[in-house]
Amino acid sequence: MWYEVTTPTGNISIVEAKNGIAAKRQVCKQYGFKPSDNWSGISSMQARKIDFDYPEVIHQSRYDYDDEKQLQKYVGKDVIIYDEHHGSAVRMRKATVASIAAFMDEYSVIIVL
Repeated sequence: MWYEVTTPTGNISIVEAKNGIAAKRQVCKQYGFKPSDNWSGISSMQARKIDFDYPEVIHQSRYDYDDEKQLQKYVGKDVIIYDEHHGSAVRMRKATVASIAAFMDEYSVIIVL
């Protein structure tokens, strides 16, 4: 399952985990937070489950985006750009061509929510 975890400072991370607590632990590890810390640990974070069918909603990889015309079909949609190499993701609400292009690389895929 995929979770969108929000830290107390407002940073948002999207991680794959078994449950919300495991997702929060991953984010703590990612940012170097101590999970038991009252101000920046698990108890101060929010995890929200993201529902989508992973294999069916993934669209083309970076190699299919040679020009901006192909990115136009994602403009204004709620998308996640997932980087398979680094295991990180970014969520965009009402995406634009420029915002999508900024996060795309050879390992990225676009997931439409």
